Amino acid sequence: MEESNQFSAIGEKLSYSINFNIPNEIYGKLYQKDGKLHFEGDVDKSAQIFFDNVCKIWLNKKKLKIDLEEYDYTGSSNDIYGMVVKVNGVEMPYHNMDVDTILEQVLTHLGYEVEINRTYER
Repeated sequence: MEESNQFSAIGEKLSYSINFNIPNEIYGKLYQKDGKLHFEGDVDKSAQIFFDNVCKIWLNKKKLKIDLEEYDYTGSSNDIYGMVVKVNGVEMPYHNMDVDTILEQVLTHLGYEVEINRTYER
């Protein structure tokens, strides 16, 4: 039977812990206590488990599909044009927006906390 390396993170309010384990055997624990980080266990084995899992996450990146659908309509009094943004098939709520808004809504949709700072130099 093949064993898989795992680490788990448990968070509550401002404290957290990370267990570095192979099923049924914990090799290390990183946790926060009194505002400081603490580690207990086998540093080398825990580091290897952590590294293996970070590599798995990196190598198993999912494909992100962003569709930019442009449109234009000729109306009786004026032309209407714009763009709809879809992320993995989900239409973003704001259309025809500036780059800042489009980036913010896409990244927020993907679960990121976003702060965009725009500068202009002449």
